[in-house]
Amino acid sequence: MDNFTADMGNAITREAIKSAVISEIKSNSPIARSSDFWYNVSQELEKDHNIARNGANIEKVCRALRANDDTLPDPREYIIEVLQDHEAAALAARQALDAQRETLQYDSIETANDPTVRIARQPLALLEQQETEQKAAKEAKEKDDSSSNNLAYRR
Repeated sequence: MDNFTADMGNAITREAIKSAVISEIKSNSPIARSSDFWYNVSQELEKDHNIARNGANIEKVCRALRANDDTLPDPREYIIEVLQDHEAAALAARQALDAQRETLQYDSIETANDPTVRIARQPLALLEQQETEQKAAKEAKEKDDSSSNNLAYRR
């Protein structure tokens, strides 16, 4: 149970770190060259995820990043890894959305070809056609009435 808890804690901490790294990337500072990169990330962790900057939490962050010694990974390499993870997640989301769209299009084609659906749609089409014809007849009658009024007025 302790391993599960530690692994879950590491996973949560890794996600918090990735979030903090993304925030640092979005800040448009020259992050990869900055010697303050991990300090800025730790500030983001403290601000957004309530992970206080103390020795025990720094050890947790190092463990979550799977650093065997007490040094943190190279910022450039870690930034590249985080960006690649986000690109892979975005690609997977796009593929899932495309698959969902294909399914929806296929379903609508199947529904359109279904005889039951076509029979159910016929009364609706007839009602719409009747309404259109009634409107057209009413407009024609009003037009005739107005033109006959004009003729009667002219006489």
